[in-house]
Amino acid sequence: MHRAAPPGALGLLTEANLTNSLFVAIRVQGSSIIQGNEAGQLTVYLDGSRPLTLSDVGSCSAPQLPGAEDRRLIITYAITGKGSTATVSATEQKGGCATGSGAWVSLAGATAWLVNAATDIKIKEPFSDTGFVHIELKLSLPAAVITDDRLGLGLQRVTTSLAASEERLPATDAGGPLSDDVYTWSTIELSMPARVSGFAPTMAGLALPDRAPFLWVK
Repeated sequence: MHRAAPPGALGLLTEANLTNSLFVAIRVQGSSIIQGNEAGQLTVYLDGSRPLTLSDVGSCSAPQLPGAEDRRLIITYAITGKGSTATVSATEQKGGCATGSGAWVSLAGATAWLVNAATDIKIKEPFSDTGFVHIELKLSLPAAVITDDRLGLGLQRVTTSLAASEERLPATDAGGPLSDDVYTWSTIELSMPARVSGFAPTMAGLALPDRAPFLWVK
């Protein structure tokens, strides 16, 4: 029997949810210590009905498959030589209840979790932190996720410039998170605050409420 993956190496800071927004911040090593010349892709997997997943129940005939309540974000970015701010593009899809290439399909009118990619994603290599890429995004959580108080989350970041590298969360024996298996994603408890040391996100350009759910990924 499938079982959901244990929580990954995440720090979650939340006191209450007054905005239905989740802020995610990631600090990852760049391809070199030289400013700029960075390019990569971040894939974010989101399980919108985690309690059902944990009970081996889903909206698809096979509960491990991503369903219409789940989301995949594919975010690509590029920072020019000696530059700091990235050019960003993003695509959001919903689950298609299938394996392989059919696992994710167009939203086709379904509610987006990433409301405005132009304003809700910020990717930089700050001059004060050369050699590290800061990725910050704001997601609008469905009411059902707020009620459930749990979220399924998977992350995969790939560097496509200079020295190739890859980070995954959670890092499973199967090389997870797997695109078409929600059981390989982490489970996040939104009501259990925990602080981590290190990178303190600025969320530059984003309206960050004082009491919003926040994930820090180191």
